[in-house]
Parts: sequence; structure tokens; C-alpha cells
Amino acid sequence: MSTESQPRSAPSPSTTSLTAESIREGVRQAVGFLPNAVDEMLVSPPVAAVVLTCKKLLAAASLTARDQSVIELFIAVRADCAYCRTWHVGLGLRAGIPAELLREIVAGQPPSDERSRQLLWATELVMTKGGRIDDGELAKLAEAGIGRAQLFEIIALVGLNVITNGINTLARTPPDERFVGVLD
Repeated sequence: MSTESQPRSAPSPSTTSLTAESIREGVRQAVGFLPNAVDEMLVSPPVAAVVLTCKKLLAAASLTARDQSVIELFIAVRADCAYCRTWHVGLGLRAGIPAELLREIVAGQPPSDERSRQLLWATELVMTKGGRIDDGELAKLAEAGIGRAQLFEIIALVGLNVITNGINTLARTPPDERFVGVLD
């Protein structure tokens, strides 16, 4: 008789409250509508739950909602994800981010405000170097108010957006009508 313990398996979605319909309803209540991306992610309710849970947890991060919106739009532009670009422009406008700043990011231009420039530089470093940011760059980031906590949060945003950009690009998710053309 073996004394090795057997690995536990995670409960299946059918045995938990993790159902596509419960997630849909929660999102509708929280956002006021069902974004096309969430509907697409619900092909796999656990994946949708991971993304939505991460977003909820990041709401308590040291990076402000504005900072996160700027970073996520930059990631969407870099990933060339049409759905995500449109989504983050729409959310950015709803959050009060100036349209001109959003246009700059969409066009790949350096942002006109210093905070956004520093955030996008930090995001670029994370995307291109991972954790291999050198001491001189770390010192410059710290001078700009971007320390370890903010870098860890940027890493989390990049990882989360790899998931959402990948899903929406692969699925060719159509942009939500309410956000189409909002910068025009």
C-alpha cells in the first residue's frame, strides 16, 4: 500500500457556483451591460473568473484607475487588439482621461503628461525586459514614483492583458457598439 498522498483535483465548474450565467449576471450588475469580451471569455468560465477576479483585486492596487487605464490602452495598442483598444479608449473616456492623451497613446506618440510617459516607459521595460530592468533604470523609475509595488502591478497588468488581448484577437471579438468611434 502506497503512503504517497494523491494529488487533489480542483472542483469542476459544475460543482461550484462558477457558471457562465452567474458570471454574466454579475458583470451585468457591476458594469450595466455584458461586454462582448466577457461573453467570449465565457467559453471557459474559469478563464473569465480569473480575469474578472484579477481586475477586481487590482482595483485596490497602488496604481490609480487612471494609471491602469493608460497602461492597459498602451498594451492593447502594442498587441494590436482592436477590441481591447476600443474598450480601453471607452473606459478611459468614462474615467475622465483627456481624449487627447488617449489619441496620443493610440497613435503611438509619447504622452503629453509626464506621469503617463513614465508609466508607459515602465510598461515598455516590463514588456521587453521582464524582470531584467537594470539598476539605473530602476533608480530613474523610483525617482518618477514608480517603485517595486507599481512595477509588480504593471507586471500583473501585462500578464492579465496577455490573456485578454490574446482571447479577443483569437476570437476576433467585435468591439462593443457603445465604444466604437468615441474618439472620432
